[in-house]
Amino acid sequence: MNLIKLSVQRPVGVIMLVICLLMVGVVTLRDIPIDLYPEMEMPTVTVTANYSNVAPQDMERMVTKPIEAQIASMNGVDSMVSTTSTGSVRIRVTFDDSIPLDKAASELQQRMSRMSRSLPDSVETPTVSQFDINSTPIMTLALVGRDTANLEKLANDISPQFERIDGVAGVSVEGGRSAELRLTLNPLLLQQYNLTASDVANAIRTKNTSNTVGSVPKGDEDIQIRVDGEYTSLDQIATTPIRLGDSQTITVADIATITDISSEVQSITRINQVPGVLMSISKQSGSNTVGVADRIYETMASLQKELAEGIELVTVNDQSTFIRNAISGVTQAMAVGGAFAVFVLLFFLRSVRATLVIGVSIPIAIVATFILIRYSGQTLNVITLSGLALGIGMMVDSSIVILENIMKYKQNGVSAKEAAIKGGSELVSAVIASTTTTLVVFLPLVLLGTGQIANLFLPLAIVVSFSLVTALLVAITLVPMVASKMLNSRNAEKWAKDPVWMRGLTWLYERVLRFSLRFRWLVVLGVAALTVGSTLLFATLDVETFPRSAEERINLTARFDEGTEFTQIEGFANQAEAVLAKYQDEIKLQQTSIRSTQISIALQLPPKSEQRRTTAELSAAIQADLRREIVGVSFSAGRAFRAAGGGGSALTVSLAGPDQEVLHTLLEQVDLLLSRIPSIENVEIPSINGRPQYTIRVDEPVAVRYGLTQGQVMDQMSTVFNGISAARLQQDGKEYNVMVRYPEEESDSIADLQGFLLKTSAGQYIPLTAIASIQETKGPVSIQRENQRQMYTLTADVTEGASAAQVTQQVNQLLAGLPVPNGYEVTTGGTRQEFDNSVGNLLLMIALAIFLVYTVMAVQFESFIHPFIVMFALPTTVVGVILGLKTTGLPLSFPTFIGMIILAGIVVNNAIILVDYINQLKRGGTDYKEAIIEAGRSRLRPILMTTITTVLGMLPLSLGLGEGSEMQQPIGVVTIFGLSVSMFFTLFFVPVMYSIIEDFGKWVTNLFRPRQAPTQQIDIQS
Repeated sequence: MNLIKLSVQRPVGVIMLVICLLMVGVVTLRDIPIDLYPEMEMPTVTVTANYSNVAPQDMERMVTKPIEAQIASMNGVDSMVSTTSTGSVRIRVTFDDSIPLDKAASELQQRMSRMSRSLPDSVETPTVSQFDINSTPIMTLALVGRDTANLEKLANDISPQFERIDGVAGVSVEGGRSAELRLTLNPLLLQQYNLTASDVANAIRTKNTSNTVGSVPKGDEDIQIRVDGEYTSLDQIATTPIRLGDSQTITVADIATITDISSEVQSITRINQVPGVLMSISKQSGSNTVGVADRIYETMASLQKELAEGIELVTVNDQSTFIRNAISGVTQAMAVGGAFAVFVLLFFLRSVRATLVIGVSIPIAIVATFILIRYSGQTLNVITLSGLALGIGMMVDSSIVILENIMKYKQNGVSAKEAAIKGGSELVSAVIASTTTTLVVFLPLVLLGTGQIANLFLPLAIVVSFSLVTALLVAITLVPMVASKMLNSRNAEKWAKDPVWMRGLTWLYERVLRFSLRFRWLVVLGVAALTVGSTLLFATLDVETFPRSAEERINLTARFDEGTEFTQIEGFANQAEAVLAKYQDEIKLQQTSIRSTQISIALQLPPKSEQRRTTAELSAAIQADLRREIVGVSFSAGRAFRAAGGGGSALTVSLAGPDQEVLHTLLEQVDLLLSRIPSIENVEIPSINGRPQYTIRVDEPVAVRYGLTQGQVMDQMSTVFNGISAARLQQDGKEYNVMVRYPEEESDSIADLQGFLLKTSAGQYIPLTAIASIQETKGPVSIQRENQRQMYTLTADVTEGASAAQVTQQVNQLLAGLPVPNGYEVTTGGTRQEFDNSVGNLLLMIALAIFLVYTVMAVQFESFIHPFIVMFALPTTVVGVILGLKTTGLPLSFPTFIGMIILAGIVVNNAIILVDYINQLKRGGTDYKEAIIEAGRSRLRPILMTTITTVLGMLPLSLGLGEGSEMQQPIGVVTIFGLSVSMFFTLFFVPVMYSIIEDFGKWVTNLFRPRQAPTQQIDIQS
């Protein structure tokens, strides 16, 4: 049955269905998860392997390279990056998007399990873990107070309360100093009793055990037997017996001194200059970030009441705040865009009732879209809400066209109900076709889109499609029904007629159109010149992959060589904090992190409205003060940015080659070259400096004579110079790590190393130098490899306002003069390279979208020629796109291409309306030239209305005023300028091309039409 006829005849049923739809939509909205961006799947796994205390170069030879060779033999491996450090290797493996990640990870784990037999015996079986970008921390808390040892213990104690929160995946604790019980051995007594540190540690481990050894029956029950020997006090450790060779025993206290200390400082974290411990909280994939954050705050409030005086829980970073602001900004843009669209309708129709007929489609379509979002597994995020905001203006297009045609019948004297049925039914196929042309442009995104582009913009395509489909259903059901009731009013004829200004605009348009048809080749040449010229201007645009959102935060960084005294690094951090003290009124929160090779200070600033000066000005002032007042170290300052999918660095320089010292020299030279370019900031240099070390080479034949192996030499030396972790003790609410060590004075100089005594298998002691040589060398801190070759990558950002393309060109010019030895390679990359790698696929998506649009129109018109005429509206969008990007200063980016794809589906709608009506008039017997004039005159108002409502609906989004708006702004700008310019060309260029093709068709027809033979007149005489 005809849907429009059914809707008009059953108004009560339609109204009740709409009310039910609204109720379900409102209820569904509560259950949709809220996040910043859509959930993304990265085809990446991480392989880790450990081999305790083995130097990086040995790890590379014995562990890293064999594992890499095994991984490289797998199908679908796209890239492989490894970092080898002392005792561990971490390999990040990225697979091709076509490879099922679960299957690849399972196969890789099986390979690692099999190959572990060929690795050294002490190497643990390599583990494979999938990388989940959605489980990154959403909130970082700090537990601040003066007692850092207690803070770490307290943080570990309260972590389970956060982990029990619905939606929390885990909590990681970083910083603080763990409590330690140090057993300092007496070397002379050890020699006297013929013991080693390992003997003492083994005695403690043997005692500190508990286990269930069986069970005994007691009546009808089996009672378990458990041997409990775990330590509960310091006295128990002190009285632990150690057996000697002559069956005598001594205690630990006889040969060691036990002291309660804090472990050696490896890192320091301070919040507003107060010591603290960081707690990073990650959410479960698919959970509501905002909801999880709210529950975390509730837990924080209850925990704060239980904390001792002087200890406080502080929020260091909260991703939900940015999400709330970003979602609020997009929601406001959507509301303002909807209001603009309604205002345009009111302006053209001059009737509140008529505006309500069409305007009602917006909220109903939005609410219905929420239902589809919920049950399609999507989330409410910046991208999906942007899809709704983009669709606001387009939602009313179908309703406008339907209502215009209904009014045409009403003006001809038909009753309101009959006008609604006939007028609506006549254009159902047209509005379905115009909606379909918009929907099909997203199909290439499904077929060809891969990686981050598909992850981010496929949800936008889905939401836009949902909104347009629901708006179409409203246009062919609710709008005709409401129109059939409202058009019975006396004022119905008033808004059906054009106002004076519209009639004047129509008169002017008709004159210009007649002029264009008279000088049509001049119009063609002008349009062609503009289109070609605009296309050439694309080469002058800057490029980026995904726009970045600037955060109100400044990052300060200082780096140090490996081996620098930690106290010296801490001293520089104290100086920096003293300099920052005068800026405290402009800083909301200050986080200082001190590591063995780096100082990082993150400054969170108040909102822009509360700042005395801009972030860039404050950053420059702070950096100038740091350089002036601190001597011996250079602090770099840079703004913090947030980008979808992480967003890569604007510039990367990769150096590959076999020798680390040469690579180090090249890195220093590249760093010096980059310092000459003022538009570069946040330069990150990988840690490649060699760490000073003493290399000991054991003479195996000599060692064997004393009954020693290299492994035994390593164990004995590790005990003296590193210590042995023997047990863990719980007492008085503290957890102690029990460390067995020699006195520090026995291992704090080269003389101690040279005079180190080894215990032989016969119980005698010999000097280390008797079986080994000692050399002072530099060993690598870590070894980085990419695709099975040694490679280090330097990263940098481009200052705000600078062109990444121009900076990359400058870098390439400087690097061209860099002397690179044979066997080494220096390559540049970054945003430009990522863009170039993807632009071919994006252009293919645009081409496929255009072909699909043509296909839909060919089916609608049942013609090859008329869709071809409509397609002339597409090339002119290039003029609008380049005009929009140049006017706003936006670079060419992935969102820009998505905007072009959307344009391909909507710019043809105006041409479809025009060409379709020309054909109707021609079929009615009107000459094609007059049909063109009449179609342009009568379709001018609906074309203006649909275009302006779409443009103004997207206007708030294109302004990019809210947080996180950088992602959707290029889409709005491209669509607004492209559609506006295309509408202008559609009104003149498409009719011109229609007339040219029509005349060309007649010329071809006449050319191939067989000529009739001339008739001869024969006189017949009688």
